[in-house]
Amino acid sequence: MTGSVNWGDYEEYTVISPTRPEDDTRDGARAQYENWLAQKPQRKQQFRKLLELNGIPTGTDDASIQAVNDWFIANVEGHNPPIPEAPGMLSSRWYSVVIDIAIYLGDIIIDRYPNLYWQFFTPDDENYFGYQKPVIRGFTNHGKGLMKNYVFDLAGAKGGLGHAIVSGDPLSERDRRDFLHTLDLADSFH
Repeated sequence: MTGSVNWGDYEEYTVISPTRPEDDTRDGARAQYENWLAQKPQRKQQFRKLLELNGIPTGTDDASIQAVNDWFIANVEGHNPPIPEAPGMLSSRWYSVVIDIAIYLGDIIIDRYPNLYWQFFTPDDENYFGYQKPVIRGFTNHGKGLMKNYVFDLAGAKGGLGHAIVSGDPLSERDRRDFLHTLDLADSFH
């Protein structure tokens, strides 16, 4: 992690509740989703400007996506000072970037596969990955119907990558091309 990001006038994502969506009431989580939707155009603009300030291509081609992946791995930072009860916790600024990355990748996936869409995910099982969060939904080729609730919780997954990096976990080759791997999965399951 180099920490040499040019933040310019980057504005962080505005949170309306400190409660994680999966721990919130349904109404509270839905309000968080509506807040996310309302901020989505601004988040795309903020992220594009941040990438441009740092010389990172903002395209939707594989080379640009890998450049964003590499930039994230090289620069993501944890909470300062570290919180012993929450090792690997990202700084609030980097959680905002994770949300921006989720939107960036999600919209690329939806552009490539128009049968997919963003949704506020409320399966019956509260332990399901992506519960009460914005997810990519609509996958039709996911184990011949064995997983009717197959979704991509991109913010959760990319946040997890950030936590691993901040914690100093060794990265696999798949981690080093995580964003493209996500697109490969979307291609396989769309």
